[in-house]
Amino acid sequence: MGAHGSKDRHPPSSISNPIVKQLKVNRLPVQHDHPHQAQLSLHLWQNIVKYLEPQDFTSFMNTCPQYRDKLCRLAPPVLFPKILGILMDNGFLGENPRSPILSHRLVNSQVKNSVDAFLNNNPHPPSWLQDAYTFRNSERIETFIQNYNAEKVENCSFLFTTIQIEAKSADCFNSALTLFLGYGQYLTKVYMELEFQPCPEIVMRQLNLALSQLPNISALHVSAEVEPRREPPYNPLPRQFTPQLERLKELSFYFNSKNNEENMRLPSSISSLTPLYQSFLQSYGRKLKHFAVSHRFLQEAGITAAHFSTLLPELRELRILFRDKDERKETELFDLLGQIQLQDLEELRLDNYYEGEGEGILFSEESVRALQNFRGSLKSLRIGKMDAKCVCGINPANTNVFPRLKKLVLCTENLEGSMWFLFRGMFTELEELRFKMGGEQLREDPVPLEYLRGFFGVFPKLKKVIWMRGRGIGMREVVIRR
Repeated sequence: MGAHGSKDRHPPSSISNPIVKQLKVNRLPVQHDHPHQAQLSLHLWQNIVKYLEPQDFTSFMNTCPQYRDKLCRLAPPVLFPKILGILMDNGFLGENPRSPILSHRLVNSQVKNSVDAFLNNNPHPPSWLQDAYTFRNSERIETFIQNYNAEKVENCSFLFTTIQIEAKSADCFNSALTLFLGYGQYLTKVYMELEFQPCPEIVMRQLNLALSQLPNISALHVSAEVEPRREPPYNPLPRQFTPQLERLKELSFYFNSKNNEENMRLPSSISSLTPLYQSFLQSYGRKLKHFAVSHRFLQEAGITAAHFSTLLPELRELRILFRDKDERKETELFDLLGQIQLQDLEELRLDNYYEGEGEGILFSEESVRALQNFRGSLKSLRIGKMDAKCVCGINPANTNVFPRLKKLVLCTENLEGSMWFLFRGMFTELEELRFKMGGEQLREDPVPLEYLRGFFGVFPKLKKVIWMRGRGIGMREVVIRR
């Protein structure tokens, strides 16, 4: 070490230091051509990539030539899921049933799993795929059953695990039950629209039969035009007679009575749904994270605020659909919401049944009081088309801050009203403001982007405003960032 010709000279103190000696002996070899490159195995790179969102993948890949080189060496099954969504969004994999995306399922099991996962987890799956798994008549269902025998499904898996039944007759619904009997184990999301006006007791028993064939279902959405009853009330199903659905986390019930002159003279058809609601909420309510119902359910289904709180203790999202304008019933609803105790509720959606249409949801002192009931836990609030004529009568001094609310979605063209003074005091932590609408632009006159930027002054922590421009299929999102 002390030779004069040595290139590796060290001060005497370093030579005698045993810690330095140990570090010199055990130090890792350095790649002098890329001294800052981390020496990670391909296996570790695969684990890093796994946690990247697709939109972040290319940015990460282009950070430096060394990262790009490493990521390009990863196996195609690792890279394919990251670019699959980008390819689909830009039309490179087609938009029809003979799309190349389906041929990729034949490459190998890993790529097939990636394609299937993308199609099933995409919140906006291709229209051709949705149409292929939407059934409106018995003939369509029977043809599907004939083409997908058990062996074929077993070998290639059920391509789409979401299915929609639009039953215009009892025969169509019975055919759907046959479909569930053979293939229900592959389904995770089921949407059913019953358009043949069954009586509530039949709906309850038929739904229970359908669920017995859907052991892996995570989401169930049911809507129906129900027939008002003259018969004596029926009893709810005992819990031991309902199937155990360990994965069911999302439930949506929307029932409406046909509003003709004869039905108007009958007792409310919603009250006859009480045993139906009780059957399924008592069996599955405690495990539900998402629940959606008509605004009439909370008032007329025979379930009190205390009972509702007990039935749905783990609820994270509550969606209430408004259809028929009735200010008295809306006021009663908000009074009831103000009494419900849901400590973990993170998202509340007050929506119009037909988005952006109708007379608007009453925004009043009662509705603000109901919102205040959930202020400690809410992270996201969505309000459909509003009737804000009563906002002026609300005293901001009676409202409190929503400390966790980050996202507000509104269907309104009111950009200057007094409700914004109210919101400014309530939503001090707001980060995203989104304007949502139905099939038409909110305002005829284009809103200048600078005008929308004014909301950054209203909400100090706001990061982006999202507005819609255009009409029909030409409608597009405009994102304005701080």
